[in-house]
Amino acid sequence: MQKIVQIELDGVNSYLIKNGDAFLLVDTGGHMFMDKVYTNRRDALEKRLEEEGVNENNLRLIVLTHGDNDHVCNAKYLRDKYHARIAMHPSDVWMVKRADFSCYQANSNYESPVLKLFFHFMNSKIDLLMKKVYAEFEPFRPDILLKEGQSLKDYNFDGTIYHCPGHTNGSIGILDSKGNFICGDLFANNKKPALAINAKNFKELRMAAKQVLGLKVTTIYPGHGKPFQAAAIKVNDK
Repeated sequence: MQKIVQIELDGVNSYLIKNGDAFLLVDTGGHMFMDKVYTNRRDALEKRLEEEGVNENNLRLIVLTHGDNDHVCNAKYLRDKYHARIAMHPSDVWMVKRADFSCYQANSNYESPVLKLFFHFMNSKIDLLMKKVYAEFEPFRPDILLKEGQSLKDYNFDGTIYHCPGHTNGSIGILDSKGNFICGDLFANNKKPALAINAKNFKELRMAAKQVLGLKVTTIYPGHGKPFQAAAIKVNDK
């Protein structure tokens, strides 16, 4: 029976899907600009993977929900260590091939006036941090380009890829036959279930969210915060 394990990395999640003796890792953690301690979370992620029994013989695939640093930072390192292929949507490949401040700017739009003001004053601090982050980033090219409706059965996992643009152009989610949906940053659950607070395009984000909620989704596994029931969230038109 397939099982989803949440790996909470101090503010950002990776998810480990286990099916028999095989594993699939969704997202790889990374720095966050609100960190009090500068960390790529690699040590914490490796420790959890080892505790779950992951090794170079059983990690079949690394799927990236989108190209933000806090989700992709350790991807190349883990591919080299575990000999697992990396899969992501082609529209976000540019974000991992040449990581720089433009990657952060790509989806740093906020609808909330309070958040707009906050991040305006934080911009110089964020700029300095992200320069440091991207100077250390290990660029890579994904091995597999994912598309809408693609099945993971070829890798012996129960799951279908859904393209969910809005947060980034290449954001994707994974839906299994039990109604579990790993959503990347389409939704978050920091204080309560909600749409992502930042996006490249909020109109597209809402459209994608409505489409996802129209599927047979029961439980949503967000990139930030705890999993929650799909019934706990509604998406309204702006």
